[in-house]
Amino acid sequence: MNRQLKTQNMRENILRYSASEFASQGYLAGSLNTICSKAGISKGIIYHYFGSKKELYLACLEDCFNRLTIGLKHGLQGMDPVSPEDYFLVRSRYFSENPDEAELFCQAVLYPPRELTADIEEKRAAFDSFNEEVLGQILSGQRLRADLTQEDALILFRQLQDFLNARYHQTIQMDKSETDVSTFDVKKAMQLHEKECLKALSIFLYGIIRR
Repeated sequence: MNRQLKTQNMRENILRYSASEFASQGYLAGSLNTICSKAGISKGIIYHYFGSKKELYLACLEDCFNRLTIGLKHGLQGMDPVSPEDYFLVRSRYFSENPDEAELFCQAVLYPPRELTADIEEKRAAFDSFNEEVLGQILSGQRLRADLTQEDALILFRQLQDFLNARYHQTIQMDKSETDVSTFDVKKAMQLHEKECLKALSIFLYGIIRR
């Protein structure tokens, strides 16, 4: 194995164990010692590749946002036009298959450490750009109310996403606290979340009062 490939493999190995630790414990409580123990490496190796706990956490988030963007692009491929329902289903199913990334995403979007807010905004910029591009394509094919612009709709759509993400995160944490973690069914929880998302999305798009 050449040096470049060995370096890449080591970096990916550190990120994998770190993502799991930060997903379960958060940034502040996440332990480098635990990561080292599970990965079978020394703390010096982490500092060699990432420099600090902060840099390691931000690298995990950047990797999370990049993987999510790739996953969404793959899931939406061939859908033309993309509907809002398609977008939410692809996104929620990606998270159901990648629970650590779902948790990291929720932490970064909903509860970012105050001292890392600006850094996190930078790491998620490419994802936000792709997200807005897709949402723009979705809305461009819809007839909007005369008193709303597409930018208004984009802002409201992002607020809906944040609300649904927060609800999912809070529900998952509550369910885990009341259930044996070893028997907790993440995919079942995500399926229920999908139904809630689609119902909320339908109300958001089409209202609740028949005119």
